[in-house]
Amino acid sequence: AGYEGTVKLAIDAAASEFYKDGVYTVDGKKLSTKKLVEYYEHLAHTYPVVSIEDALADDMRPVLQTIERVRQSGVMVALTRCGRRAETAAPMSCFDTIKFGPTFVSRLGHNAQSDMIADTLIRVADQYGVVAAAEGISTEAQVDILNAKGCAEGQGSLFGKSIPAAEIPALLRVPSIADAVA
Repeated sequence: AGYEGTVKLAIDAAASEFYKDGVYTVDGKKLSTKKLVEYYEHLAHTYPVVSIEDALADDMRPVLQTIERVRQSGVMVALTRCGRRAETAAPMSCFDTIKFGPTFVSRLGHNAQSDMIADTLIRVADQYGVVAAAEGISTEAQVDILNAKGCAEGQGSLFGKSIPAAEIPALLRVPSIADAVA
């Protein structure tokens, strides 16, 4: 009754939720951008991390430099929430994945405009050589629609529930961020 395949990790950090006044507060610890990036790099080199979403909330120049460092370490970088609005000023060449947001995914098969946008974004992903992905998948029908359109990857409650960041170290038997950047 257990999963016997390869497990890969995707982290949706939502950094804007714990960034204020130029610092990131994680588990009560204040971290600079550099320290947070070092922690992400540690995770990427130690565990099978395939992507980190919303990793930073700083101004764009250091973010673009960090994107390149993270990509060089082997972690994919995703442009998320496509279909709603672009959330970055970074060029498409910075990304490995174009990801549809959950609200958008819920409209597929029910809204012709959403279907047309999905088709277009998947073609753009193909043209740029990046992966088209979807988040918020909750039904088999959504999987069928996305597969038929050529969407290569997906995540959502259909595949497993989200867990709070504080529970991840115990699940993976790794040190918490507070311990790792001490």
